[in-house]
Amino acid sequence: MPKFVIEREIPGLGNLTDAEIQEVSRKSMAVLKAMGTEIQWLQSYVTGDKIPMPKDNKVLQLWLISKSGKPMPSHVFWPDANGKIGEMVDDPPEVLAQTKALAITEEPAGGSLQPTSTPMWVGGVS
Repeated sequence: MPKFVIEREIPGLGNLTDAEIQEVSRKSMAVLKAMGTEIQWLQSYVTGDKIPMPKDNKVLQLWLISKSGKPMPSHVFWPDANGKIGEMVDDPPEVLAQTKALAITEEPAGGSLQPTSTPMWVGGVS
């Protein structure tokens, strides 16, 4: 099956409410559905700019927040020298199906099994 990347720039996305973000997601899903029944959403990307570099031998870690509220660790990363991030959320589909939100925390080098800091960003998914 051919794969495509569909990219959207949404200025001010980080300032939207969970309901507004879910509406953006619903619109994306409606566009995919209109393209045909063979289209599947396989991956998502988290992007940002002006992200501060983690301090003191720390990393940023992506979390998938399950529908029950339990954080599931994903991967660790650092912003580039300009404070930009572009991270693919490529966890298994069965895990993503149980995910209601994504979060980013600052963690010790290597990451953590449970968050050790307050999320610097949380966004809903639908």
